[in-house]
Amino acid sequence: MDDMQYLFRSNLSMYLMLGCIFCFFMKPYDIYAQSMDQDNQTLHKYVSGIILEIQSDEIDSSSQMRYQDIKVEILEGTFAHHTLSVFHTINMANVYQYKYVPGDKVLLSLHYNKVENKLQAIIYDHLRYPYLLYITGLFLASLLLIGGKQGIKAIITLSFTCFCIIKIYIPLVISGNNPIITSIAICSSVIVISFLIISGFNRKTLTAICGTIGGVIVAGSLAYFIGGIANLTGIESEEVELLSYISSASSIDFKGVLFGGIIMGALGAIMDVSMSISSSMYEIEIANPRIPTFQLIQSGMNVGIDIMGTMSNTLILAYLGGSINVILVFLIYNHSFVAFINSDPIASEIIRAMTGSIGLVTTIPLTAFLKGIFRETTTRTVRKRAYK
Repeated sequence: MDDMQYLFRSNLSMYLMLGCIFCFFMKPYDIYAQSMDQDNQTLHKYVSGIILEIQSDEIDSSSQMRYQDIKVEILEGTFAHHTLSVFHTINMANVYQYKYVPGDKVLLSLHYNKVENKLQAIIYDHLRYPYLLYITGLFLASLLLIGGKQGIKAIITLSFTCFCIIKIYIPLVISGNNPIITSIAICSSVIVISFLIISGFNRKTLTAICGTIGGVIVAGSLAYFIGGIANLTGIESEEVELLSYISSASSIDFKGVLFGGIIMGALGAIMDVSMSISSSMYEIEIANPRIPTFQLIQSGMNVGIDIMGTMSNTLILAYLGGSINVILVFLIYNHSFVAFINSDPIASEIIRAMTGSIGLVTTIPLTAFLKGIFRETTTRTVRKRAYK
């Protein structure tokens, strides 16, 4: 009973400490972030608005352009309830033709010149972020409702992971640091903190931590080696290509970012497998303390093999789902299979899926054998103490 109270207090202290760290370092993210021009005269800000009226709607058939004169109302911020006339141009040749109607909620890009006291706006896009907040809230509520205390722990670990990626990993990569080394360091920190929060400090957690880190290193090393000899560029999408032209992103190692992303993409599945095996072996040992170590390892391997198929599917389907549009383009244009898999985007996704799955499979024997080693080490230590 005293041990349980001690563990609870230790965990509680850790949660409070992490909470203080978040409060101190994690500045609230302003979804309406604003900026000033270098002359400090023009304010740029994103706010939500609603379309009140389409004042004119004309189509120029010769140029295939559509012009809308739209009256919008700003819904929030300093300029709330102001109405503006916004000219919106639609290229009729484009697949996406954003034609707006009264009642549509939109995200406005405001430009306010302080010297001329002039306010202008551009319709940036349909307003979507509130619905993202709703679905995120539903996800967190489901964690709390079904998971209870474990749900709270899951939210803490998820927050810590997001904090590490957004506030540490991305700034370090932008600064020119090696993305692979940085991702391994970040993933290792996430692994240790997450497992300690979820399962506490014990042999089960130590086994899962070591097994997961080993699997992640295998996946990352293999991705780096195969990606190098396959001459992957890391510029696998239009967004990355656009990023390469930005001067502030000139120090980014895009190939390293690709490999770092592979490591992070495999992390969740590898953590799941490692903890499942470690937890199962721990429970088997409690139920049968006299079970031979070899048999315990074999039981862990059997559990891992059962998990292996579904988790490999999870990784491969996740990467495949993200590449459906690229796959459709190649198939519709009747490219050969060799040309299809040889393209940089598809080759990158295949290497992501394969190396992540290999790291996952490697985690199974690694975790099982580590549990056996830790058990033998503990047994020998106890025997030595008893002998003394």
